[in-house]
Amino acid sequence: MPISRGVHGRLALQTAVTKLSNGVYRGAKADISVEKLNNIAAGHYSASLVWVTDDPNGYTQSLWAGWMDGGTGHWWLNVNGESIGYWPKGLIPALDDGASNLIWGSVTYGGSREASSPMGNGILPDASEPLKSGILKSMGVVTSSPGSFVDAPVDQSGIKVDCNTHYGVTYFNDETTAIAYGGPGGLC
Repeated sequence: MPISRGVHGRLALQTAVTKLSNGVYRGAKADISVEKLNNIAAGHYSASLVWVTDDPNGYTQSLWAGWMDGGTGHWWLNVNGESIGYWPKGLIPALDDGASNLIWGSVTYGGSREASSPMGNGILPDASEPLKSGILKSMGVVTSSPGSFVDAPVDQSGIKVDCNTHYGVTYFNDETTAIAYGGPGGLC
């Protein structure tokens, strides 16, 4: 993930994610809970995402949502099972043969001298009650072309949290592969 540091060395971008690396992935998906956060400052954002990239740090060409059409090589965006658009194959040449990294989770961005924004629904995830925070469930991947989605093989080992005092991620299995994520934000 791209890292942005402010004048005091604090991260302006905070992440709480799980990822798969070192594969060839032709699609990624998740059902993402939509949360309402009322206290996002101007110039800040908080987003839940599926991130498809060719670089483990997300510095190069990447998509923040999508799956790849094995017949054409295009990366498609589906919402509630309906195809609503795509990124043409030639627009993102680094992903022509698939992505090497898939990331699910949340990011916030804000000023380096200010408290980071809330993430998810603003509640830190609790492994004993994961549904109380933001969730991504039905996480899946496509590894062949053409292919079908299968459960994403993620677990606690792929979790990365930039500021674990204010954000968190935990893996759980609720009949599908899922993560709970979120947190109130604050000075990290």
